[in-house]
Amino acid sequence: MSVSTRNDNRSTDSGSPDDGGTEEIETFGAAGPILVFMFLLWGFTLAAAAAAVS
Repeated sequence: MSVSTRNDNRSTDSGSPDDGGTEEIETFGAAGPILVFMFLLWGFTLAAAAAAVS
């Protein structure tokens, strides 16, 4: 029983080094997807402004 509890704790541990791709998401926390959306919106706004000026 202690082995299964240890495996459950290890699977929910976000700080273990063998998680793989979670480090990039944890860098910005919950603001990561919001920042990506803001930068995409900013890029589309610049593209629209450049198209309108030219």
